[in-house]
Amino acid sequence: MVSDVAALREIAEDCGSALTFGADDADDLAALLRRLVDGRDERRVLAARGAAWVARERTWAANATTYARLYADVRSGAGAAGNRPRRRSA
Repeated sequence: MVSDVAALREIAEDCGSALTFGADDADDLAALLRRLVDGRDERRVLAARGAAWVARERTWAANATTYARLYADVRSGAGAAGNRPRRRSA
């Protein structure tokens, strides 16, 4: 669970294993907590997705691939300002 601020929402969308609640919205957070407390199967699915995403995306090899692509883009001029390298997705 993360608030829906841009940086956290982006990670949640990339990994497919996090739910978001409205920043500064205590009722939204409470509803999401109730949903997860009551949703044993959903918790298990989210946990499995998260573990798989971390094992696939948050490794030294994955980071090396991402940065090699980024550096190649910068060297070739393709790394225009504001363009953020995107990790590969499942």
